[in-house]
Amino acid sequence: MGLIEKLQDLSDTIKEYTNQDLDEANTEMLCFEPFIELLGYQRTLTDMQRQYPADMRGGPKPKTVDYAIKKDDAPIMIVECKQLGEDLDAHTGQLEDYFAAVQETRFGVLTDGRLYRFYTDLDKPNLMDSDPFLEFDLFDIQPSLVAELKPFTKSRFDLDKALAAARDLKYSKAIQEFLTGQLESPTEDFVNHIASSTNIAINTPEQRQRITEIIQQTLKALKVGTAGPPSPDPESDEGGEADEPSPPTGDLDSDEVLELDQTWIGKKIKAFTFEGDTHEVKSWVEFLARFCEILSEVYPNQFEEVLQLKPHHFSKNPDADFPRGASPKPIGGTGIYVQANINNNVKKEIVKDLVEHFGCNMPVVYIDEN
Repeated sequence: MGLIEKLQDLSDTIKEYTNQDLDEANTEMLCFEPFIELLGYQRTLTDMQRQYPADMRGGPKPKTVDYAIKKDDAPIMIVECKQLGEDLDAHTGQLEDYFAAVQETRFGVLTDGRLYRFYTDLDKPNLMDSDPFLEFDLFDIQPSLVAELKPFTKSRFDLDKALAAARDLKYSKAIQEFLTGQLESPTEDFVNHIASSTNIAINTPEQRQRITEIIQQTLKALKVGTAGPPSPDPESDEGGEADEPSPPTGDLDSDEVLELDQTWIGKKIKAFTFEGDTHEVKSWVEFLARFCEILSEVYPNQFEEVLQLKPHHFSKNPDADFPRGASPKPIGGTGIYVQANINNNVKKEIVKDLVEHFGCNMPVVYIDEN
């Protein structure tokens, strides 16, 4: 089981606690500690020290931060945990104070057991940045963000690499916010820059309006999923001992990868890789059904959107909605069926639409050339 699946299991467990009014101590024990264990850290003093000293001023009752996550007996992250469902915005200042006090670490985490906000000090040394470089929601698990957790797992943590990953995420987020703003309402300076760079003349207000509309349309066409820096190299899928993907029988040579612009008709699939895991399949029908099942596990709260996205190919009532001979295939325990008796290029278009809709990576498809 990979990290995504384990996080999803934890998410399902925590959802059962949302109506139980957990206090802070139980949130730490039932929500946060299982999460940090999935990143490879054990509930021992060498990995996870509770009530770590974090007081710059001293006093009769020294201040402590809830946790120091340690590696090689040094704190690499401090964590302040609030009760499940509490507003984290009200406690950012508290973490800032602790961060300034614990100068041995460069990372601070604020959490309620479900939401995780990761901070560092890229703007000024030893002063926590006002905005997190990474926000992770256990109730909205996105594979691209799971990849960004990996530099902070015990087995892969390296300070320089972790800071580089944080920097890239910070810059990527700033660029994404800027471009999103331009998509919604391009500024005059932005339009002028694009026009100048592409040798487009703007001589009248009407031309400016039309060029502005074209820029918006182009940005929308380019926007697929969530922007972000390149994901870390897939040395390990999780924090503890790595679960290596099980490769299919035989070697997967590069010439066996079926490129996206190639036809799938007349090809025999033998395996596909998605988000670091490799799955052997015997047919394109099995591939489509398995890929949909994985998406339903990764996006349990959004997967039913496929019923509106591709109503001719997904249904909860296939006997009524699909044509005779459609060979509907069930998708896990979702109650949704996918139409399987379609040509392989139609299957490819369905997969492409799903990838674009959920903002995930395209699966890598391997074919049997024998």
